[in-house]
Amino acid sequence: MKQILITIILLLLVFCNLSLALEPPTKEQLEEYKRDGSLGSRIAEAKGLGNHLPSQSAVARAQYKLKRISLQMQGMSSQEIGQALAPPPAWQGMPTSGPVKVLALLIAFQDTPQIVSDTQASVNSKLFVDGEGSPPYESLRNFYRRSSYNQLEIQGNALGWYTTPYPRSNVVETTQGRQNLIKEALNYYEALGHDFAQYDNDSDGIIDYLIVIWTGSHGAWSSFWWGYKTWFGDSTFRLDGKRLGDYSWQWESYNYPSGAFDPKVVIHETGHALGLPDYYDYDDAVGPDGGVGDLDMMDGNKGDHNCFSKFLLDWISPQAYGLGTHAVMLNSSGTSQDAIVVMPGAVQGNPFGEFFMIQNRNRVGNDTPFPGDGLLIWHVDARLNAGGTNFLYDNSDTEHKLLRLMEADGLEEIEFGNGIGDAGDYFVAGKTFGPNTSPNSNRYDGGLTGLLVDNISTPGATMSFNVSFPGGLFIDVPIGYWAETYIDAIFNAGITQGCDESLYCPLTNVTREQMASFLVRAVDGTDAASCTGAVFIDVPLSNPHCANIERLRALGITTGCGPNTYCPGHTVSREQMAAFIVRAVEGGQNFEGSCIGPSPFSDVLATNPFCRNIERLVNRGITQGCAAGMYCPSDSVLRDQMAAFLARAFLGMP
Repeated sequence: MKQILITIILLLLVFCNLSLALEPPTKEQLEEYKRDGSLGSRIAEAKGLGNHLPSQSAVARAQYKLKRISLQMQGMSSQEIGQALAPPPAWQGMPTSGPVKVLALLIAFQDTPQIVSDTQASVNSKLFVDGEGSPPYESLRNFYRRSSYNQLEIQGNALGWYTTPYPRSNVVETTQGRQNLIKEALNYYEALGHDFAQYDNDSDGIIDYLIVIWTGSHGAWSSFWWGYKTWFGDSTFRLDGKRLGDYSWQWESYNYPSGAFDPKVVIHETGHALGLPDYYDYDDAVGPDGGVGDLDMMDGNKGDHNCFSKFLLDWISPQAYGLGTHAVMLNSSGTSQDAIVVMPGAVQGNPFGEFFMIQNRNRVGNDTPFPGDGLLIWHVDARLNAGGTNFLYDNSDTEHKLLRLMEADGLEEIEFGNGIGDAGDYFVAGKTFGPNTSPNSNRYDGGLTGLLVDNISTPGATMSFNVSFPGGLFIDVPIGYWAETYIDAIFNAGITQGCDESLYCPLTNVTREQMASFLVRAVDGTDAASCTGAVFIDVPLSNPHCANIERLRALGITTGCGPNTYCPGHTVSREQMAAFIVRAVEGGQNFEGSCIGPSPFSDVLATNPFCRNIERLVNRGITQGCAAGMYCPSDSVLRDQMAAFLARAFLGMP
């Protein structure tokens, strides 16, 4: 029993650590830690906090939205999508929309009083009212009003200052010591009758977010007296029946005892409370450097949240593009929800991979501190980890980034230089982004997406540009698509003409009448010349495939689907396709019936009447199955799959 309790405690400690989120260090601090040899241990501590990852709730919601975009791009209606996808998971943690009440706790110590100008009223205003000065950092509330396009209204109360009857050095610098200090201050205000239940915004029994601001000098990066977001681990501590959840922990003033409270740090930590990751790079020895060049609130505490973050938080619904040519106009993201997502893989049913997002970043609103104006193009790699619980990549500890800014000037100063974004990183008139530019629109593995962004207007409140995918034979088969070479090959060989003008319809099921035309062209090199309409009662002269269906019968490749019938509109299964192709290649029905020996696939019984055809398909190198040891015999054949089968069977392609 003792060992079980120890294990549970350790797991709880790990869980608490994983929910922490860290304020970024300064450049000077990083250089100092390199010199004194402490950087390695500090990085290890920071990585253990898990702040470089978004919340699992944000990832799950993003997965749902990306799948929905993919299905829309494949032509499915809203009703069909609703039937195909389970409802999105409920949001966990601090809500990202609506009025959200937040509690702020101001703690001073016997030997470190608050700065005189930082009265409770002043701090409360900088958090929940209008604050001081001009945008973007005048107050927490106003920043997130602008960032969310008035969808998130942060309200709340600042309690304090609570002053401890002991010096700050008496605080034990551990998780328990931090929680004990917080409980001490909160118990004081509970005794005064403060209503804490109001901060449980979604009525789940948890106070969604607590802001803790303390006086005194800050410590070193990733130390106890630094800025971070974490989770209150003592579930037995209750206030008006509510337990504490996420809370942020930060200094009153970075330059204490001078200066004054600046809400910028709280704005950053609140991004974590909402579910966002850090985008800055902890360790220049692992993966690419530079984060996103200090051009984001979650990197350099500068400017607004980027469009990918706003997509994670449900603040924008970007228009999606995956093929064709489009003239696009985007208003400034500082005042408009405009953004686009470019997903070349979505048309083929692979939405949760790499894609690009584009927004117009003009220096208004929260973006006033930025160095330039123009389009920012982001490369996102949102592939999931093996467990499907979070993104595989992040901006600190992987071989490439979750979110990368494509630097328009091609200098790659963020990746390999000083790590700072500048005006040259904006795409403006005269700039182009495509397969042959630097940087380019290729995937990380070098595969082509075919994306071209050109005809960009001058920067302004509204910008226009073109998005296109030039270069392919069919506009619905992007460059780099897995079956592109097979589709091009059977087109050039005259085996296919596509499904419509400039379209191949790669994800459409193959019908029996289409199968006849594919095979006759592959065997004879051309369409059959004439049709009688008398071979099959369900194939009249008016059927455009009639001649090829009758020719297929004459070649001995088919006898139909029943007495005098061909079932031209029925889809072709993978086992039926095996028989069609083997008969066409071998010149007759020479490999019919059950397998003599064991079946080559676990899901094809040796007694399956198509087993020998499937076995012959394997022996000729035309298929390796649909998955490890499986053939999926009853699955319908898609047109992109059929292109691969035909190219291997008749054109000798591997």
